[in-house]
Amino acid sequence: MRYSGDNLARVMVGRRLVLALGCCLWAALPVLAADARYEALREAMQPLPLRAPLSPNPLRPPEFLAEHPLRRPKSPLRQLAAQAPVTPSPSQPAAAAPEPSTKPHPTAPAEEPRPVAAAPEDRIEIEGQRYEYVEGRPRLEGDVVVRYQDLTLHSRQAELDADRVWGTFEGDVQVEGPTFEGRGDRLRVNLDTEQWEMAHGRLTVKPDFAPEQVKEPLFVTAETAQGDAQGLLAHDVQGTTCDDESDPHFHLRSPRVRVVNEKAVTFSRPSLYIMGHKVLRYPYDVTFSLERKQNRLLPELGVNDVEGYFAKLALGYLLNAANTGFLRLHLTQKRGIGLGFDHLLDQDRQSAEVSFFAEPDQGSLTGRINHRLQLSSPLKSDLSVNWQENSGYGLGQQSIYGNLNFRYDTTDANTLLGFQQSYNSVGTSLSHRFGTSLTHRQRLGTTGEYALRTTLTRNNFHTSDAPDEELDTEFSWERRGGVYDIEVLAQKRYDLDASRYPGDDAYYSLNRVPDVMLRTDSERFRLLRPLRGWDARATFYLGRFQQKPDPVDLERVGFALDLAGNSYRLSHWGALRLAARFGQFFYGEGSAQWTGEFRSELQQRLSGTWESRLSFSYGKTNGFSPLRIDYATSSSYAQLQLVRLIPDRLRLNLSFGRDFHNRYYSDTIVASELMLSRNNRLEMQGGYSVELSQWRPLNLRWLYAHGESWYHELGINYDMERSELSRVVADIDWSPNRLWRFQFLGGYSTYGGIDQADFKITRDLHCLAAQVTYTYATNEVLIGIGIKAFESPGRTFGIGAGGGYFDSDFGDQY
Repeated sequence: MRYSGDNLARVMVGRRLVLALGCCLWAALPVLAADARYEALREAMQPLPLRAPLSPNPLRPPEFLAEHPLRRPKSPLRQLAAQAPVTPSPSQPAAAAPEPSTKPHPTAPAEEPRPVAAAPEDRIEIEGQRYEYVEGRPRLEGDVVVRYQDLTLHSRQAELDADRVWGTFEGDVQVEGPTFEGRGDRLRVNLDTEQWEMAHGRLTVKPDFAPEQVKEPLFVTAETAQGDAQGLLAHDVQGTTCDDESDPHFHLRSPRVRVVNEKAVTFSRPSLYIMGHKVLRYPYDVTFSLERKQNRLLPELGVNDVEGYFAKLALGYLLNAANTGFLRLHLTQKRGIGLGFDHLLDQDRQSAEVSFFAEPDQGSLTGRINHRLQLSSPLKSDLSVNWQENSGYGLGQQSIYGNLNFRYDTTDANTLLGFQQSYNSVGTSLSHRFGTSLTHRQRLGTTGEYALRTTLTRNNFHTSDAPDEELDTEFSWERRGGVYDIEVLAQKRYDLDASRYPGDDAYYSLNRVPDVMLRTDSERFRLLRPLRGWDARATFYLGRFQQKPDPVDLERVGFALDLAGNSYRLSHWGALRLAARFGQFFYGEGSAQWTGEFRSELQQRLSGTWESRLSFSYGKTNGFSPLRIDYATSSSYAQLQLVRLIPDRLRLNLSFGRDFHNRYYSDTIVASELMLSRNNRLEMQGGYSVELSQWRPLNLRWLYAHGESWYHELGINYDMERSELSRVVADIDWSPNRLWRFQFLGGYSTYGGIDQADFKITRDLHCLAAQVTYTYATNEVLIGIGIKAFESPGRTFGIGAGGGYFDSDFGDQY
């Protein structure tokens, strides 16, 4: 298993550093709102004179903002803050309102209570114990609380400068949200630019913040930090996933961290501490990509047949906000030093991924380029190039594959122009291929469309002196609605190499010049209305065909009638479903052919747990067709299936059939699943061949689970004729306690020996995890120490030599 540090970096600093940006939004609001909502405060404070508009009176009227441009809200943040209500803290109640007179008023009618408008989603609530105005600066003190949606901010005091630009929160600043909790000593935020500064901050990120990347809480501290909407710069940063605050088992410490939002995080010469001891200090800046998973804090160690003993390291870098990546360094015993890079470009109109890796001692080169560009609103391009030379796995080979596509999309049309090129050399085999294609699809209102496609290919093989050059063209037009749906299809292939390529003599192709189809159904066509209950559909054909390599050039006319099927309820216990098809075609050289097909299925419930299905199909062909697309044969087949189902206990399936046309019996199959207990299941499959008079192999599979401590799948294939085991497979997962986990995948066959034998041992180290993995297909051993909070992005455990996942399931054998 491989471990990476990019997920830790992603959540440590996040998309806008949740703590800092959250504080920015809520911390800056109370004092500005207090200046704008002076009427609400008059009830909670002693009366103050309002006659001197230029005196240092904290409760100036709102016109003050209009008279002083520096104090006018300039940003959405300030505008939102100006609308926030300010209420006194419960510890300091507002002055009581005068009691109403008990005498009735002769002219004032009783007013009904006015409906209270629902609070908007962006409503901000602010509380505090004392409000004062000091040297032109509004200040709120004593248990300051700001609430915004599902977030809450606490501090001891909040202050806005005289220019109403910088807001400051001090004294045990705390912010709480559904996915994080933060704390700091001091926070300043600019209401115009949304820049912020924070001192002595600590953030706890819950797994819900990024459930796909994070499985356990993260803990981050910073001495100081400042940032804006683009990113941040923090000093004296420490991050860990260990919940032991006093002495974490591991943490990463850096004097300076730079973050570009959603792109990358750069640690300035960080140090890695494990169990309180500094393991190493990187002599360079380390950059973690927030978009990839290949970063690693520690080298990946291992051994395999191709590379011998190896250590692999990925080193991140950051050029600017649009260009990030990492360098790769491989130190191997057999193939020497490997150097490479993976670069990521991400801008508004284009994105690209460029990878390159070289092993100079082996003459090995591998690379990949993927580039996507939005040339204009409807036009975009997509480039993909892959090349490889002497990779060391499999036969020595050189190969290059490239694709370039241009796509033009509008509301009513789609156009695609593509170019493909490939060159591949493996051993003594050499091939070179070039192709280009143009596809255009145009919608004609809501009832029709047409499409045009052309493909040009040129294939050159070392076994032939002449290349194979072909041009395929296709045009289709369709109109839907009315009594008929009409479709016209024209296809033609041109042999550009003039039959110089020897394979042309055996290459099948069919030209339609053209083929016209009219479709209707029983809802629209009067003559089919008596078959409306059968959901009848009819198609009429008229076309001309040229078939190669056969010397066939003729016309075809015909029709087909499809009866999709109808169900009949015979009784409470049974139902019958019927379907049929008939087609008649006439060909220009005088031949004709008709085909008919009938299908039925009878479902019968025999008892509370037994059910039967009897299916029968019959097909008849008469005449001759010179076109391969109409080739058909007669058939007659019946199958009986018996099923017994006891929920959560037993499923038994027995089936057998008879092919009447070819006169043979199909295998009799028995398959069952038996639940021995809630955690114990047995599966079985076997059969008997009536034609060969022999038993088919018996397949058994046993699945057992005991809580989270033990799970296994054991599959057995037993040859009934030879009375011997032919194959055994096993999948075992054992956790003797919470610290250890052992996994095994293995398979053995009588004829091939060991098919697979993979092991993985995991040791829980509280917030870390150590793993050792062995893969039989590549004879590879991997050793790694990773962070438990993040899942491994490495190769999936159980992938075999052919690239398929190893499984104990025997599937359907017959």
